[in-house]
Amino acid sequence: MRVASVRFGLACIGLAALAAGCAGPQSPPPSAGAALPSAAPPPGAASGPVPVDGTYLGARQFISSSNAGVLCGSRDDMTVTIRGRMLHYVLPQPEVPYMPTRAFDAPVDKDGFFSAASGAAYMRGQVGNGHMQGSMSGDACAYQFQADRSGP
Repeated sequence: MRVASVRFGLACIGLAALAAGCAGPQSPPPSAGAALPSAAPPPGAASGPVPVDGTYLGARQFISSSNAGVLCGSRDDMTVTIRGRMLHYVLPQPEVPYMPTRAFDAPVDKDGFFSAASGAAYMRGQVGNGHMQGSMSGDACAYQFQADRSGP
């Protein structure tokens, strides 16, 4: 009986060692000066919604068109406003006579994400630390954009 329990104990130790070896290489612990993961706020950081209100000045960069004959421009300046965590932007569309503008209005969530739709057109992205970036598509042209908050 004693031999059976010794064998059982050795088998358990062997299985534990084998399982530890199958776990794969362990990553080294971070060095003292390493940055914290982006998911965790740094110690002492204020929690809560990302501050976003303000006027953002930037540019939209053309990426595609629904019609090869449509001239969308290659890079155009843009101004986006956020007041009370509500984003507002009007996309000029001189290439679309039946819809010369598309207005986008959207709430900005606590993490800085926003998404708006106006008919088939959309605008979505993220804002934080005074910078905004994302993509949008009007009735004929699609763009990527970046903008920075002007002023304090």
